[in-house]
Amino acid sequence: MDLLSNRFVVLLTFVIASFLVFHGAKEEQRNLVINYNARQEHEEVIKTKLEQFRSQLGSLVLEGAEILNVEQLQAYTNKANAWIVECDQWIETNLGMGKRIEFDTNSEPVPDKITSTVVNEQHNALLWDLIKRQERLDEFIRMDVWETAPIK
Repeated sequence: MDLLSNRFVVLLTFVIASFLVFHGAKEEQRNLVINYNARQEHEEVIKTKLEQFRSQLGSLVLEGAEILNVEQLQAYTNKANAWIVECDQWIETNLGMGKRIEFDTNSEPVPDKITSTVVNEQHNALLWDLIKRQERLDEFIRMDVWETAPIK
């Protein structure tokens, strides 16, 4: 091969390599945008669900304050426990076991009487637990806990 052909091969190789690098960079940038959008979507889903749980819990606490007898308390306890299980499972699945443990942990002692209408100690303790869970949900939302949630 003569000198001109060698230069042409080198130039062609350079052009092809540049194209591949540029194409690879564009593909990487596209993947970054896709990952960013997926993260944004994921965070929005988590934030919305936490806010939904907080709203449900607010209604549940208000309902609990209106309980007047043991029969109503039993039905209310079943409803509250079902909500706790659903919320616990969702938190563990979407935020991890550490956040679930944090959500379930309440080291503060139960006050003597949360409202003047509590039926018994069980009622009082359940209301206190729900109120503390509501505070922890509020804290999760304030600290943007979804930003560290793994994308599933």
